[in-house]
Amino acid sequence: EAIYTDDLVFDDMLYAKAKRAMIPHGFLTKLDISKAKFLLGWSPRLDIHKTIELTVDWYKKYFSFDTYDLCVDQIKIFQTTGSDIILSKNIK
Repeated sequence: EAIYTDDLVFDDMLYAKAKRAMIPHGFLTKLDISKAKFLLGWSPRLDIHKTIELTVDWYKKYFSFDTYDLCVDQIKIFQTTGSDIILSKNIK
């Protein structure tokens, strides 16, 4: 009988390791992508400066623009990193 969700086992069950904070509701301040780089050859598409810029821009525009268009525009920026893109007419 399972007491905790971690005790449950199902056929063909997938497993993942969860990073847990040492304090309840604690925040992780740094993500470690070294394993993804090593094992998968992965690398981030956006540098830290562009990531912060897009995050700040999103929060500034969140209440004054259509959030759907805002999110679609940021996805376009992510997909076309480094190239000039035309943003939708509603967001400038």
